[in-house]
Amino acid sequence: MNKNLEDELAKRAQQQAAVAELGQYALSDPPLYALFDQAVTLVSVILGADHCKVLELLPDGKAFLLISGVGWKDGLVGSATVDSGKQSQAGYSLLSDEPIIVEDLRTEKRFSGPQLLYDHGVISGISVLIRGKERPFGVMGVHTNSRRMFSKDDVNFFQSIANVLAEVIERKRVQDELKKHRDHLEELVAERTTELEVANKELEAFNYSVSHDLRAPLRCIDGFSQALLEDYSESLDEQGRDYLRRIRAASQRMGELIDDMLTLSRVTRSEMHCRTVDLSVLAEEIAAELKQIQVERRVEFIISKGLVAKGDPGLLRVALKNLLENAWKFSGKQPQAHIEFGHIIKEEEEIYFICDNGAGFDMNYSGKLFGPFQRLHGKEFEGTGIGLATVQRIIHRHRGRVWAEGEVNKGATFYFTLSSK
Repeated sequence: MNKNLEDELAKRAQQQAAVAELGQYALSDPPLYALFDQAVTLVSVILGADHCKVLELLPDGKAFLLISGVGWKDGLVGSATVDSGKQSQAGYSLLSDEPIIVEDLRTEKRFSGPQLLYDHGVISGISVLIRGKERPFGVMGVHTNSRRMFSKDDVNFFQSIANVLAEVIERKRVQDELKKHRDHLEELVAERTTELEVANKELEAFNYSVSHDLRAPLRCIDGFSQALLEDYSESLDEQGRDYLRRIRAASQRMGELIDDMLTLSRVTRSEMHCRTVDLSVLAEEIAAELKQIQVERRVEFIISKGLVAKGDPGLLRVALKNLLENAWKFSGKQPQAHIEFGHIIKEEEEIYFICDNGAGFDMNYSGKLFGPFQRLHGKEFEGTGIGLATVQRIIHRHRGRVWAEGEVNKGATFYFTLSSK
């Protein structure tokens, strides 16, 4: 093999090894100043140069700062600046957006005033851009004090080194941005947590006030209304007695509304204690309770056996009670009511359902079903409009979904899922 070709191949292999070495060092996540020092040292050794430098473009874009280098006077690194315009080779590289090769600085006409290079006896050199995603980071330069012809391989090697620096700088920038976002997010979470704690304390105080301060006057209104009906019934005409009955009904309804609102609040804030729960047993217990309330009704309950799930027993009982009471209430006008609790498997997901053959609902209004105080049947059926909102919050706390299907006068089916995690 030709001696010159052997030397050229050996030189290229050495350059490739140097790029690989710098890349390997970069993977250890060193500080940027250490990476820059490693890069300029490698380049000066591989290219046999007298000087090598890394210049950072300052934020105003008007000058570069020398932040790393070999072959420069002590004290220059970290303090010397270079104009970023056509007065310098680095500036010309920035404006040209391509590698700049200088064979003899003494006859160079493309840029003017390279005083820093003259002061160090520089004759030849290469400058390449250290690119950034949003803006250039700076310029890297290598120089010799004797006239030198740099080959295309030399330029490619030098640009490869600069590219490694650019990739690491960009990675560091992204890491810094992510850290800022994380820090900001942590601050926001801490602020929101504090706000939530304050809000919870205020809510607890409000709940206490609702439970005690509102219940007492309601009991008085109901109690004295009942006393008037019992003790002074003969002194009142039918209209007066009707007024008192309405007052009692309204105060009792307000009491039910307060109870339901407190339940809704508790299921949102209460601590969960998850374990395996037999939903079938819960449903059978609730069905038995409903039958005891209205023993005259003919209702057929069909409850599948062995339906178990992971969850909070107390909360799941509240959810099932609301759903079964809903089915019981809205099937109340059926001479033979049917209520079923079962499950289906769809796309490997277990879906529980409770269906009835009662009043049903118009699917056009299904979006309102789970909103607090939303009632689709007006005064036709009693209720506060909070039960299904409570169900939804409980199911969501179990990382599940709840939805419904129905048709007017043809019954309704409520579906829900529960996370197994």
